[in-house]
Amino acid sequence: MINADQIKDLINRLNVLHNSLNIELKIKKLKDKQIITQNPNFWNNPQDAEKLMKQIKILQNEIESFQLCKNL
Repeated sequence: MINADQIKDLINRLNVLHNSLNIELKIKKLKDKQIITQNPNFWNNPQDAEKLMKQIKILQNEIESFQLCKNL
Protein backbone atom coordinates (compact mmCIF):
# COMPACT_ATOMS: atom_id res chain seq x y z
CA MET A 1 0.00 0.00 0.00
CA ILE A 2 1.22 3.51 -0.77
CA ASN A 3 1.63 5.76 2.25
CA ALA A 4 1.53 9.55 2.57
CA ASP A 5 5.32 9.90 2.49
CA GLN A 6 5.53 8.02 -0.80
CA ILE A 7 2.84 10.25 -2.29
CA LYS A 8 4.69 13.37 -1.15
CA ASP A 9 7.90 11.99 -2.67
CA LEU A 10 6.16 11.34 -5.99
CA ILE A 11 4.69 14.85 -6.00
CA ASN A 12 8.13 16.32 -5.33
CA ARG A 13 9.64 14.25 -8.13
CA LEU A 14 6.91 15.37 -10.50
CA ASN A 15 7.59 19.01 -9.61
CA VAL A 16 11.31 18.53 -10.26
CA LEU A 17 10.53 16.90 -13.60
CA HIS A 18 8.16 19.76 -14.50
CA ASN A 19 10.86 22.32 -13.77
CA SER A 20 13.70 20.45 -15.45
CA LEU A 21 11.65 19.93 -18.62
CA ASN A 22 10.63 23.61 -18.65
CA ILE A 23 7.01 22.68 -19.29
CA GLU A 24 5.65 26.20 -18.80
CA LEU A 25 8.14 27.58 -21.31
CA LYS A 26 7.26 24.83 -23.78
CA ILE A 27 3.56 25.61 -23.44
CA LYS A 28 4.27 29.28 -24.17
CA LYS A 29 6.45 28.41 -27.17
CA LEU A 30 3.75 26.08 -28.47
CA LYS A 31 1.08 28.78 -28.23
CA ASP A 32 3.35 31.31 -29.95
CA LYS A 33 4.12 28.92 -32.79
CA GLN A 34 0.45 28.01 -33.21
CA ILE A 35 -0.39 31.70 -33.58
CA ILE A 36 2.13 31.95 -36.42
CA THR A 37 0.31 29.15 -38.27
CA GLN A 38 -2.87 31.25 -38.32
CA ASN A 39 -1.25 33.80 -40.61
CA PRO A 40 -2.88 33.59 -44.08
CA ASN A 41 0.60 33.65 -45.66
CA PHE A 42 1.90 30.82 -43.49
CA TRP A 43 2.15 28.29 -46.33
CA ASN A 44 3.75 30.73 -48.78
CA ASN A 45 7.10 29.22 -47.82
CA PRO A 46 6.36 25.47 -47.55
CA GLN A 47 9.81 24.55 -46.22
CA ASP A 48 9.60 27.00 -43.34
CA ALA A 49 5.99 26.02 -42.70
CA GLU A 50 6.87 22.32 -42.49
CA LYS A 51 9.80 23.07 -40.20
CA LEU A 52 7.52 25.01 -37.86
CA MET A 53 4.89 22.26 -37.95
CA LYS A 54 7.55 19.73 -36.90
CA GLN A 55 8.58 22.00 -34.03
CA ILE A 56 4.94 22.24 -32.96
CA LYS A 57 4.56 18.47 -33.05
CA ILE A 58 7.70 17.97 -30.92
CA LEU A 59 6.48 20.47 -28.33
CA GLN A 60 3.03 18.88 -28.26
CA ASN A 61 4.54 15.43 -27.73
CA GLU A 62 6.78 16.64 -24.91
CA ILE A 63 3.92 18.43 -23.14
CA GLU A 64 1.52 15.51 -23.61
CA SER A 65 4.10 13.03 -22.32
CA PHE A 66 4.57 15.06 -19.16
CA GLN A 67 0.81 15.39 -18.68
CA LEU A 68 0.43 11.62 -19.01
CA CYS A 69 2.99 11.13 -16.25
CA LYS A 70 1.24 13.69 -14.13
CA ASN A 71 -2.13 11.96 -14.53
CA LEU A 72 -0.92 8.48 -13.54
